Amino acid sequence: MIPAEEQAQRRSALRSLLAKPLLVADTDGETLVLVRRHLAELRAWLSRETGGRLVADSETARLFKTAPVLSDASHPARGHNKEPFGRRRYVTLCLALSALARADAQTTLGSLADDVLTAAAEPALAATGFTLTLDSRVDRSDLVAVVRLLLGWGVLSRVAGDEEAYLSAGGRAVRRAQAGGESAVVRHPRAVHRHRGTVRGPARGADRRARR
Repeated sequence: MIPAEEQAQRRSALRSLLAKPLLVADTDGETLVLVRRHLAELRAWLSRETGGRLVADSETARLFKTAPVLSDASHPARGHNKEPFGRRRYVTLCLALSALARADAQTTLGSLADDVLTAAAEPALAATGFTLTLDSRVDRSDLVAVVRLLLGWGVLSRVAGDEEAYLSAGGRAVRRAQAGGESAVVRHPRAVHRHRGTVRGPARGADRRARR
């Protein structure tokens, strides 16, 4: 391959990573091939120029960005209607990622909710004032917003069902999580009604309300 072609490929891979820090084989196969082909050069450039860390394997590529100012809230995660995530949703997101890191390759939205509720009930977290029950539509909306965000990131992919049915307290929602996707992003004791839709979690080894 001539130098000009290599440079063009590296630029293409870099642009893709900056626009979408998590790439997965199912949806970003060609770009993932380029990232892995030029991994050493991309990793060195990103580390030197941005302070970012690039990790890639056959299934995923993840750019861990470094925020220059941790107090900058100008680029929040956003929900379906572009509303910014609040503290409660961010906590729910962290709990969902932790649950997915221990989940089977395919699991239900209801099972994910059970695991999130279990984690939310931990005394150390409860002591901060955070509560999550999923008894109300508001609480379920927070979980659904988190699931949609993970879908957008490529961490989850829908297998069958609909999260809207879960939101209205009925129906199945089946999803698949890309192997290692949630660990790359960071690396209850009660059932949620009858919602046993399906969310595919990571391969093994990927390791209410918040009061304002």
